[in-house]
Amino acid sequence: MDETKAYLEMCDCPEIQGQKEEFKAGDWFAYYESRARKPSDLVIAIVGVGYYEFKREEATKDTDGTYFRLSTVGFDEGDCELGWGNKIIWLPRQDQIQKMLDYGIGALVNDFNEFCVEDLEMYGDPGKFHDYQSMEQLWLAFYMHERHEKTWDGKKWIKK
Repeated sequence: MDETKAYLEMCDCPEIQGQKEEFKAGDWFAYYESRARKPSDLVIAIVGVGYYEFKREEATKDTDGTYFRLSTVGFDEGDCELGWGNKIIWLPRQDQIQKMLDYGIGALVNDFNEFCVEDLEMYGDPGKFHDYQSMEQLWLAFYMHERHEKTWDGKKWIKK
């Protein structure tokens, strides 16, 4: 599973976060414990490993327009609510991204293959393979391309 800052940034968008309301065992997520903390204080966790299932309670936008959600998380030691401003970012696994595409297995493999080799066939350069550092990043890029007609520019998703 990709736990990099790059993957977290790619997942931190309404198109992905809007798909996950209820978190269950095996779901990966990231959060900062406090707005006052530095980005190095990022916590990446898995539901079912110290955390029980939980639901997002409210979706809103920060004053600067940043999308985030509030959440309640159950800890093994007792309940704890992630307070105001704690952004919960779902980090979908590769199988979850594939399920979001809702393709039959044959179409999924074929279309993913076409997406991956497009640059190689057109330009003689496997560009997409240089842009992404994990299969999760590549599958997420494929999902955003197919469902939202967006590409990753290294900082944000942009409309094609």
